[in-house]
Amino acid sequence: MGGIVLCLVAAALLGIQMPLAKLAFEAGSDTISFSLFRSVMAVPVCFGLAAMQRYPLGIAKPARWGLLGIALGTAGLGFGYLGGVERIPASLAALIFYTYPLLVLIVGAVQARAIPGPKRIVAFILAFVGLAAVFGPNFGGIDPLGVGLCIFAAVCATVYFLCVPAASRYMPGLTLMAWTNVGVALLFIPALPANGFNLPQTGEGMAFFITAGTFYAVGMTCAFYGIAKCGSETSAMLFNFEPLSVLVVSAALLGEILTMGQYAGGVCVLIALILVSQRAAPKPPLPPTSDV
Repeated sequence: MGGIVLCLVAAALLGIQMPLAKLAFEAGSDTISFSLFRSVMAVPVCFGLAAMQRYPLGIAKPARWGLLGIALGTAGLGFGYLGGVERIPASLAALIFYTYPLLVLIVGAVQARAIPGPKRIVAFILAFVGLAAVFGPNFGGIDPLGVGLCIFAAVCATVYFLCVPAASRYMPGLTLMAWTNVGVALLFIPALPANGFNLPQTGEGMAFFITAGTFYAVGMTCAFYGIAKCGSETSAMLFNFEPLSVLVVSAALLGEILTMGQYAGGVCVLIALILVSQRAAPKPPLPPTSDV
């Protein structure tokens, strides 16, 4: 039960940070500034927890390429997802971004040279019907750049999920998360001379900025412990709670009320994601090694 609660808390925190980030953007911040801030904020949290548990803090040589892929994927999904949230409703951004499990399924099927079973084919159909309902009648009013950024984020999330399993064989999860955020910060720093580090210009906006970054750091930490307790398959299903939290908070804080057809489409997408995430039985996570 504890692992389930941790996964749901992580999904909720990571989802809620998006509408909070959008409020910070409206107060004068931007995608690059917030992405850099939340990554820098997560580094000491992850390294501190790893040190408390006496995990090795260095980078294992066999994990270097995987870590690079994880950092690139994390930076790309953060830039794309947050950039999409700047341009389109956060609820729509979440629904587009959460097509990434379907992309993972497609890549996995190609790699395994196996045709998905009937349940997953149904999931594909539900997802496409759902997305059609979400975009169908109002597509002309949606910023195409925002949609494209969210699709880019979904592709980067796919890269992330493909790289994590291999790297996790050689490094503890907290250490991997810490170095991932170091890499993400280093990737965003070169953009500062042109973009600047833009903080919100109001006290309320600054509160949203700091709260969103805190939710990211705490959410990622809860995710690590939740996945360790539940296993990857069960936790993946539980993380489908994230877009629901975005929809609810966006309606409450941003007034982003979608049509009933769009909400129904979102439900179809979520059902599809749950079907995709389900497996016969969860496998235990691989234990961390000390090959550093």
